[in-house]
Amino acid sequence: MVFDKDLKCLFEKELKVDPLEIAVDGSFLYCYCYNSQNLSERTLIRFDKNKLDEEGSTLQSISSAIPGVGTFGCSLTLNRGVDFCIPFSNCISHIKNGIISDSRQLDFGDKWLSYEQSENLQPSTFIEKNHDNIWCIKNICSSDSVTFFTTNRPNIFIYERNKNICNCYRRAHNDILPFNSVFVTPVQGRDGYVAYMIPPSSILAVKKDKKVIFDMYRERFHSSLSNELSHFIDEYGQEDNPWLILYKLK
Repeated sequence: MVFDKDLKCLFEKELKVDPLEIAVDGSFLYCYCYNSQNLSERTLIRFDKNKLDEEGSTLQSISSAIPGVGTFGCSLTLNRGVDFCIPFSNCISHIKNGIISDSRQLDFGDKWLSYEQSENLQPSTFIEKNHDNIWCIKNICSSDSVTFFTTNRPNIFIYERNKNICNCYRRAHNDILPFNSVFVTPVQGRDGYVAYMIPPSSILAVKKDKKVIFDMYRERFHSSLSNELSHFIDEYGQEDNPWLILYKLK
């Protein structure tokens, strides 16, 4: 189903695949799909968006998925093309003009799951046995020099492509806002932007101890939180909506 910006449905089209996610960029539509006949198979298929009745082309596929196991986040991200990583693969790729223009194999050492030891496990047993392991790369977002992503573990990863160095962080610290989160997602269609939500409970907690928190920021981070932010916090009420924070990667 294709909608305009007012959420009016423009048209519907039945595809010949079973898509889990869809992204549209330029002349192409990309589908991350599963195989209903073999749930261990996952593929990324490219279609000409003006010829959806025709067969698509497979850009990448794996046959080592664990049925019934997943995590939060998106596998396809619009970002000057499309960034993607098929779950249960440690290869991050970028698509431009319908072809894979860059791929990076990331080495997580002994933190990457062992497929041979996990392929026959039931989902609940899989989660228990692989609690500390990584099996999905999600929410990929790139700037000119770095690639940001999350995984099934509650961490944030930043990969410096030119140096081939990847660092893991428990959370993102912001020296102009007294809030942080590990649930960070790319902003589809805004190159290099990521977003996270601040729930009302967090804003109200800061409001309750605002002076202590603002003083701590000055002492610990040598950063003064703005008067404008102080005003927004003072005016925040029990029934107000969450805040949505946008970051641009540089």
